[in-house]
Amino acid sequence: MPRTTRHVFRRTAAAVAVAALAVVPLSACAIGFEAATTTQRPSGNGANADIGSIQIQPSEPAKLAVVLLVASYLGSLEEIKVRHAAVALVMLGVPIGLIMAQPDLGTMLVFLVIGAGLLLVGGVPARVMVALVVVGI
Repeated sequence: MPRTTRHVFRRTAAAVAVAALAVVPLSACAIGFEAATTTQRPSGNGANADIGSIQIQPSEPAKLAVVLLVASYLGSLEEIKVRHAAVALVMLGVPIGLIMAQPDLGTMLVFLVIGAGLLLVGGVPARVMVALVVVGI
């Protein structure tokens, strides 16, 4: 990838990630307001926010943000070492930890698959991937 394309991608990825992450607290506030003003028990995990006529789950923009951030980070490195994989895992671990607090198993599994794909395509060493699978089992 030419240097100018990488530079544009990094700037664009950062802007889109910040915009996607900005939606998460807004929708969380909407969920809290809705829970405080309604007497009905929410169906599902209760993490959906109604913004006008649109219903949004805060984890949806977080998926986009995580993909852009981790891909941008791993793509900016010449050689990926174990410490770089650890940083990428922390980036993946923050939203997974928040989703585990809900709990929403389906969304957490989607994040795990997204994370595994990012690490695999990003060039994380095979020994690190095998270690993650062994620890996960």
